[in-house]
Amino acid sequence: MRRITLNNTSLQTSPLGFGCVSLTLHDDPAKAVAILNEALDQGVTHFDVARLYGFGQAEAIVGEFLRGKRDRVTVTTKFGLQPNESLAKHRRLVSFARKVVHKFPALRKIINRGSGSMMKSGAFDPAEAAASLAKSLAELKTDYIDLYMLHEASPTDAQRPDLIEFLEREVQKGTIRHYGVASGYHAMQDDLRLFPPSYRVFQFDHHAGSQNAQRVAGASDRGLVTFGTMQVGKTLIAAAQADAGLARQFGERVGHDLSDPKAIRALLLHEALAVNANGIVLFGTTSRAHLRENVAMAGSPTPPSAAQLDAFREFARAATTNPAGVHAAAGARG
Repeated sequence: MRRITLNNTSLQTSPLGFGCVSLTLHDDPAKAVAILNEALDQGVTHFDVARLYGFGQAEAIVGEFLRGKRDRVTVTTKFGLQPNESLAKHRRLVSFARKVVHKFPALRKIINRGSGSMMKSGAFDPAEAAASLAKSLAELKTDYIDLYMLHEASPTDAQRPDLIEFLEREVQKGTIRHYGVASGYHAMQDDLRLFPPSYRVFQFDHHAGSQNAQRVAGASDRGLVTFGTMQVGKTLIAAAQADAGLARQFGERVGHDLSDPKAIRALLLHEALAVNANGIVLFGTTSRAHLRENVAMAGSPTPPSAAQLDAFREFARAATTNPAGVHAAAGARG
């Protein structure tokens, strides 16, 4: 896999990064470590975790994986959404609960109503940030973090002078290499210039239908990490399969068979990589086969052209914002 230097940083890594939020869905931590090793074997060298993931368990799994490999990879962890430490001690219970929610998503709403007792949000006080950093370093079994990110932070949160002072001090110490903000796109308020320039990297959701990476202001001066690339895959696959004529008409412009789910997944990944050429695109999976498939798609020797990706974005935008508009757009092209 090719290497990139993440924009606005000194970090050299792979353009694909592995998201570690699902590590605790494995029934054995050894299996979680194995999929991380598989990712590295496939050329993925960036790994994204957070204090919250698995109520602290995910960092420990990544820490086990990092033994003897720290100089070969880059790591993001985050603070500000903090797990309930007493709950985190019951690791088997947490793993079981996550698996149940994964299989029965409707339970998520019930759990979210009581999430206030399960985690703390907005923990951006320097003392809280320092405690979180110390815990992350211990769990990851490392003495530095490549990207230390505010987790679900607003511009107001990021502008705290005392927090910036703390983060800058840690950069000077070498405990963190760079820092930034990792939030849902809505928190960016369409403009990265609202955040102080010392925040070098921003992580937010992007896919071909939302086109967040294209429309956010101030992106050229910051490093970008995007996630959620595949979240509209089912919507696009359903739209193409529901109307063979639609799939054929857009498919001719895109140059791929849109009735093929694998083609749509590949186009989603290529779109995200093309729009963030000097950044990182995250993906996550519990399947080693899916991992290898994503890496193979990303490394295709014949990626789609700019015109093909523009046509695919038109299809994705219409399918995600106004399904009826997909048919209208296809009809207009005739």
